[in-house]
Amino acid sequence: MEIDNRHRLLFEQAHDAIMTLAAPDWHFTSGNPAACRMFGVADEADFVKLGPWEVSPPYQPNGQLSSAQAKAMITLALCEGSHFFEWVHQRVNGAPFPAAVLLARLEVDGQTLIQATVRDISDQKRTETALRHNQAMLARTEAVAQIGSWAWEVTTDHVVWSDELYRIFQRDPAEGAPSFAEHPQLYVAADMRQLMDAVQNTLTTGASYELELRAIRRDGAVRVCLARGHAERDDHQRITHLFGSLQDITERKRVEDALRESEARYRALFDHISSGVAIYSTPDYGQTFVFRDFNHAAERIDGECRANLIGKSLTAVRPGAVAFGLLEVLQRVWTSGIPEHFPAQVYRDEQRIKWYENFVYRLPNGDVVAVFDDVTALKEHAQRLEQLAYYDALTALPNRVLLADRLRQAMAQAQRRQQRLAVAYLDLDGFKAINDCHGHAVGDQLLIAVAQRMRETLRESDTLARLGGDEFVAVLVDLVEHTTDMALLKRLLAAAAAPVQLGELLVQVSASIGVTFYPQPLTSEADHLLRQADQAMYRAKLAGRNCIQFFTQYPPE
Repeated sequence: MEIDNRHRLLFEQAHDAIMTLAAPDWHFTSGNPAACRMFGVADEADFVKLGPWEVSPPYQPNGQLSSAQAKAMITLALCEGSHFFEWVHQRVNGAPFPAAVLLARLEVDGQTLIQATVRDISDQKRTETALRHNQAMLARTEAVAQIGSWAWEVTTDHVVWSDELYRIFQRDPAEGAPSFAEHPQLYVAADMRQLMDAVQNTLTTGASYELELRAIRRDGAVRVCLARGHAERDDHQRITHLFGSLQDITERKRVEDALRESEARYRALFDHISSGVAIYSTPDYGQTFVFRDFNHAAERIDGECRANLIGKSLTAVRPGAVAFGLLEVLQRVWTSGIPEHFPAQVYRDEQRIKWYENFVYRLPNGDVVAVFDDVTALKEHAQRLEQLAYYDALTALPNRVLLADRLRQAMAQAQRRQQRLAVAYLDLDGFKAINDCHGHAVGDQLLIAVAQRMRETLRESDTLARLGGDEFVAVLVDLVEHTTDMALLKRLLAAAAAPVQLGELLVQVSASIGVTFYPQPLTSEADHLLRQADQAMYRAKLAGRNCIQFFTQYPPE
């Protein structure tokens, strides 16, 4: 009776819509309050008069009749025991909404039933649409600038390329990005040695690198590219990732060669180039630099009128050129004749306001040319998109997208190393009460504090992600001994349950943790592992909360 009461309580208080369907016509035989609210029905008595196709539009997005496809989904659930899918439902007022549906076959007193759990995923779909839009904008920006971006996970040699980088190398994205070990095929041998030395220095010291490389495209053509790389450190200051960009500057290099060969060709380019160009002459052998010319793009980028600059010295017009470093670069290039790339950040009142890319070189007649672009929008947009795409805005933990990628990598690694991993699904007990009582601001601070504590209990090789609300997932890798598994999980449980001091307020929650392991004979899919851990977590809730439950027999063989 107590178990029945618990099930009924879970059924009544669940946030997701839960309903049962019975043969032969598969109409609803029950529906919890969440189901009535979701579909706009007054009460359960009215709800059980409906069938799944009566709370669906006539047709699904794939063009099939909702009634026919609903019966097909029920048949699959009956055959397989359960079936998960996305569906477009419709409220009784006619408003459609996307939903995630889990059908599960039940046997009750000799009768076969279907239990349906439905979650409204409208917000998720809107977020996914916005993310795709932002990613498309970034891809277009990269294509215009001919800048491809990349990221490299050092320990796994896993490399990710942007679409523009595939275009630069004439490679099919379906083939995947080559690992760093395969990079020698991408560059001229001498340049590859430079790249390897630069990468090794970055891995050792953390210093960024920037160098020009001759890249070999699939058709054999050689492109000159500007390569940049930066190190990313973990909480223990260990370098775990490198990331950077590769810009195809072949055309820019050809333009520079043409400028040195022909003043006429240079003049035509000067008048039409989209980058800002400033030409300086030096009357005193590289001590003072005087504006000789300033093109239209430079006026637009710098906000200065050409007529107000010509004939004036750089330091008279720009007193900050010395501190800014530009004067030193001009003097060095004039003396050596060697072109230099001079990336610069402009500050006002200790706040960065612009990013500039400057390319400085000396002409045969002794003049010095600075070609520059304002890349502020590109830099800021790339930073915002990366944070939005892969990390939770509140806790800065990996989000669902990055979790999926990390979990797939961890599963592949476990197979290669013949080791086990665990997926732990955590739901904070008592969080809603605190959030309701003290407000969202306190709830947010509590989530941040608990997330940080849980992350600190894990190893650097493990992943802790936030799915949303008070739900988290931990991926524990390289598991060898069962005692170690339990120690990690118990530390995670203890971290979640530790009291948190928020100003004068002391609050405390606990966690219900569901765990599953991989490899296992039941599945090879990351999504399946998450669902297994989720189901085990619900068992932990039913078992009294603040405990750990396993989806499979523990310890697994």
